[in-house]
Amino acid sequence: TSLEIGSSGDTITIPSGATITNNGTQTGFGGTNTPNFRAYQSSSQTVNTGTTTIITLDTENFDSANAFASNTFTVPSGQAGKYFFYFNVGTNTDLNHNQFSAMIYKGSSLIAICRDNAEEPYDMINVSTIENLSAGDTITFRIHQSKGSDITIYNGSEATFGLGYKLIE
Repeated sequence: TSLEIGSSGDTITIPSGATITNNGTQTGFGGTNTPNFRAYQSSSQTVNTGTTTIITLDTENFDSANAFASNTFTVPSGQAGKYFFYFNVGTNTDLNHNQFSAMIYKGSSLIAICRDNAEEPYDMINVSTIENLSAGDTITFRIHQSKGSDITIYNGSEATFGLGYKLIE
């Protein structure tokens, strides 16, 4: 059987203290965290001292809207909203006291940063942010290397990767 409560244009109010229990399938309400993506480096990348470098994430674990390409996420048409981004990076720092930063950029503007003063031969850092984005806005993940010798970014799905998804509002 099918049950209809109200008609098109009607408002149905659930009073405070009431509980809705769903043991079946829901449709037409709620939301999804799409678009979403997760990508990583399949080969190592060198970041020279004194430079800021866009990190190439050339392998995708998933990309629900085909909105991530090589090193840039572009908000698809009709998908404006709040997004969560996470960037994890592993490097082969040296004992010359490398200093590097993991950064997330919106277009050409820095929106999130995590700095590290590495004194260990191997290091991993991460940075995350939530940003309100419009269709066509772009996100890139970058590293700035400011002291010590050149560093190599680790490759592999658990070493250097980026992740992003639209929040449900």
